[in-house]
Amino acid sequence: MGENPVIGQAPYFIVVAEQKVLMHRANVMLGHCLQNRWRKATTLGLGFQPPTRTEMVTDDRGFCDLLGIPFGENTLDDHLGGYPDTSH
Repeated sequence: MGENPVIGQAPYFIVVAEQKVLMHRANVMLGHCLQNRWRKATTLGLGFQPPTRTEMVTDDRGFCDLLGIPFGENTLDDHLGGYPDTSH
């Protein structure tokens, strides 16, 4: 579970990738993607938590191999989801 115990409780750890054509553009596109996923999760009554740990391993060859994506060609981000939102 590391520093964040919620990571061990969420049923899904979702990684999103955007090609590194222009670095600032990739980050903007990932931001839009996560915003839309957050809105959809809220509509469905599901929890959403962006732990923002995956960006740190964007250039980790082993992690890219695990995901089956080309090494060094994508910017990555992530979020947890799929569990009921019990915050209210």
